[in-house]
Amino acid sequence: MTPASKASLDGFYAAKRLAIIGVSRKGGDYSRMLFSALRKKGYDVVPVNPAVGEVDGVACKASIKEVAPAVEGVIVLLPAGKIDGAVRECAESGVKRVWVHSALKKNLAALEAPGICAGKGIDYISGTCPFMFLPGTPFPHSLHGGLVKAFGGAPK
Repeated sequence: MTPASKASLDGFYAAKRLAIIGVSRKGGDYSRMLFSALRKKGYDVVPVNPAVGEVDGVACKASIKEVAPAVEGVIVLLPAGKIDGAVRECAESGVKRVWVHSALKKNLAALEAPGICAGKGIDYISGTCPFMFLPGTPFPHSLHGGLVKAFGGAPK
């Protein structure tokens, strides 16, 4: 897996309309914290989860295919077995930037998602936490991101 470049990360966060596939119904979940943080930063964020009706007053879509107008980027927060299907839907929907994040990075090695994205000209990001590179990210993610940058682990 090729690490994300700084240009890819900057391009992702330059977009203003994003979707998060896999937003949880649980308020304290990572996906919900990320959703809230992005909204506080002024992003127009669409939650996507077929099992959730709304997130913080925003209607949740069952699939990225239902999102209109289109989003500029998608963060995928799903179990490894569901990621490829979600990325295929992103490709079919014309999404140009996809960020796959999983706490279990070892499960990402066998994914078809990087190839799907490469074949469609989609900028693919994986292997790094969206919070760590979100401009003005809250603590403790800012600390984690700062440490990664300080020790040379940040994308170049």
